Amino acid sequence: MGARINDYRELLAWQQAIELALKCEVVCGQLPRSAFDLACQLKRAAQSVYSNIAEGNGRPSIADYLRLLGYAKGSLNEVGSNLAFIVKRDGRTTAVREAEALVRITDKLLNALIRSLRDRRDRE
Repeated sequence: MGARINDYRELLAWQQAIELALKCEVVCGQLPRSAFDLACQLKRAAQSVYSNIAEGNGRPSIADYLRLLGYAKGSLNEVGSNLAFIVKRDGRTTAVREAEALVRITDKLLNALIRSLRDRRDRE
C-alpha cells in the first residue's frame, strides 16, 4: 500500500485548485457590476474545489475521501459551466482562457487521485 499524503498542501490537485480559485478571482474582477451574483457563485464553486480536496484528505476512510473528491469534481464542473456562461455573455478573455486551462489540469489531477485511491481501496 502506498504512503498516504498527510498534508493536503502536498497534493498537486489541491495546489492546482488553489491556482484555479485565484484565477477565478481575476475573472470575477473583470466582470461588470451587473454580474455580481455570477461572480459570487463562481468564487464559491472554485473555493469548494480546494476545500473538498483538503477535507477529504483529513477523513479517516478512503470511502469518505472519495465522496469528498466527488464533491470537488462536481464543484469543478460548476466552475467550468460558469466560465462557459461568461464566454457566451462577455467573450473569452485571457483570464478566462487561463481559468479554463486550470479547470482541465485540475480535472486530470483529481481523476488521477481518485483512481489512485480506488486502486488502494481495492487492494485492501
